[in-house]
Amino acid sequence: TEAMLNEAKKKAVTENINNIEFKVGSAFNLPFEDKSFDIVTSIKFMHLIPYKMQQAAIKEMFRVLKPGGYLVIEFKNILYGVFLRIVLKYLLRRQEGYCFEPFLTKNFFDEGRITDIIGYYIPSQQRLPQYPMINKLLENCGHWPPFKWFYDKLYIKCVKTR
Repeated sequence: TEAMLNEAKKKAVTENINNIEFKVGSAFNLPFEDKSFDIVTSIKFMHLIPYKMQQAAIKEMFRVLKPGGYLVIEFKNILYGVFLRIVLKYLLRRQEGYCFEPFLTKNFFDEGRITDIIGYYIPSQQRLPQYPMINKLLENCGHWPPFKWFYDKLYIKCVKTR
């Protein structure tokens, strides 16, 4: 959106980043040519669109990704905070997009090969600033099954094979 791009532009000025270009576009029709990028990322977005539309958005990301390039996508994990989602959805009538189902990855990434799945963000990490060793342990658990499947967010790293 224009509002988000304005925030990004402000941050680029603050951080003195000059070699960047901002564009408004649709996730389903990216304003770039085929095979334009070595890396494509999607952060804090997929949970905003319904599950069936997520696959279309990922297909479009693959379109602009070069063969051998990497796609990194953040998903909210359906296995994390089940009780909290029930409270938000049914008691507070807050509707959210569908969350990622970690066991259905083949439906999303048929144009590539998943190279890594990392779990990230445990709210208790912010409550433990005086225990850096515990924070490091919690961060490392995001790489190990079965721990990573219960983290709040999952980051999928995929290499384009076609």
